[in-house]
Amino acid sequence: MPLIAVHHHAWDLSPADARALQLTLAARTELVDRFDAIALVAGIDIGFEQAGAVTRAAVAVLRLADLQPVECQVVRRPTAFPYIPGLLSFREIPAAVEALARLRTTPELLLCEASHSRAVLAWPAISEGCWTRPASGSPNRA
Repeated sequence: MPLIAVHHHAWDLSPADARALQLTLAARTELVDRFDAIALVAGIDIGFEQAGAVTRAAVAVLRLADLQPVECQVVRRPTAFPYIPGLLSFREIPAAVEALARLRTTPELLLCEASHSRAVLAWPAISEGCWTRPASGSPNRA
């Protein structure tokens, strides 16, 4: 089952609109540990190439028991949002969503930096030190 983005919006928001959306998405975060046994985890990292003109997202799915790799995907795409402290996820998430959508393996937990990835992806995540889960309590349900 692929990871599905459930909060669709234009990624070419103005900084003011991005801040407003970030507040809306942050309100959807649930800080309750309701995880069952976790077998597969996915780690996501974002980087930039060509002096920031290209965003690179890499996702690796590992078996948690032995940390053996199961699958990985890498996406490169033009960077569409400027560098603005506090709004870095708007530069990074479009590439992350694309990389996650390419996975054939479905992890039960995402490890990521971007604070609103849980709200965008509706998938359980550990993000910036917080355990989060979609408000529906079940993955892929908006």
